[in-house]
Amino acid sequence: MEKKIGLVTLYTNNYGSCLQAFALYEKIRQLGYSPKLIKYQTNDETVKNRLNLLFKLPLTQFFSLIINRRRINKLKSAYNSFRKKKLEFTGETYSPSCDKSALEKKFDVFVCGSDMMWCEAFEKDWEHFFLRFTDKSKRIAYAPSFGVNRISEKNKERCKTYLLGFEPSRLSCRDLSGVKMIKDTFGMGSYHVVDPTMLYSKEDWNRIIGNNERLYAKPYVLLYLFGGYQGGRKDIIKQVKQWGIGEIKAIDIRSKYRFKNQNIGPMEYVRAFRDAEYVITDTFHGLMFSLIFEKAFVVLTRNDGTHWGNYSDRMTAQLDMLGISERYHDMNILLPDSFKQLNYSIIIPKIESLRKKSIEYLHTAIEEVLTQTET
Repeated sequence: MEKKIGLVTLYTNNYGSCLQAFALYEKIRQLGYSPKLIKYQTNDETVKNRLNLLFKLPLTQFFSLIINRRRINKLKSAYNSFRKKKLEFTGETYSPSCDKSALEKKFDVFVCGSDMMWCEAFEKDWEHFFLRFTDKSKRIAYAPSFGVNRISEKNKERCKTYLLGFEPSRLSCRDLSGVKMIKDTFGMGSYHVVDPTMLYSKEDWNRIIGNNERLYAKPYVLLYLFGGYQGGRKDIIKQVKQWGIGEIKAIDIRSKYRFKNQNIGPMEYVRAFRDAEYVITDTFHGLMFSLIFEKAFVVLTRNDGTHWGNYSDRMTAQLDMLGISERYHDMNILLPDSFKQLNYSIIIPKIESLRKKSIEYLHTAIEEVLTQTET
């Protein structure tokens, strides 16, 4: 009988969140278990924080959301369709305050991760995201991220208590900066594992996509920029266009560069990276899929005063680890010509080694829990 795995993760209307949730769910299934995502309604305070961030957007971006609401609604439908087809959820929706004791009888193991579920923006949901509702013997952390390399004083003791709620052999972090923080701040060891999307090679992702048709017929440079297209970014886009690689295309449905007549759902998002000649991004999962599909790319800084400009550690640590830290580039400085190409001969073996170790960690951790609970 297949053992049941309860998965606690983020799966919101965000490409990275949806795809990492799918990747971890699917890998657990491939390992021979029966996973199911625990449907969760975030704390009201978390929702308010997100709304506050929305109202802090520059006026141009805020009004753009209103103008493009029709396209945004189509995109929401694409996310809903993806989750319905690719993921299995619990029938019940759990809130922060509800009784979760029934979950103990439904699942043999609980896995939390990945994405930035341990960042302080979600502190009101930490009870759920640190698996506090279940016994320590059933908990596994696979690649959760703090987003940054520090924890505020007010949350240090609480965070330490929650981290101690995992057996050392079943505590991992997605970012090297997070592994270092756990050691330096809390004196604890943890494993470094890759983001769930990186558990698959480009060949694996091509099989998952199941569509060999190009998203756009002509060669193109892909833009995936949360921080917009203003200032120095505009100059960099112009510069790359002059390189003659291809047209400029953006995933952002509000951009003038957007793919016309295309509703870019999560699978189309992956195809956009697969088919690109070059990638300009400022996001973590933009970096992940650039690496997966072995693209020449640049990750632009977000030092523009926005909230997410504070979460650069998760990207710089990945680039440092792979020996390509220079690919994290100041958005106000034009690119060197050396950025036109990227040699993956050294990078790919590193990624493959990390992928193998990460899958071994996940499988071993699940089997360890199952062995303990059966004795």
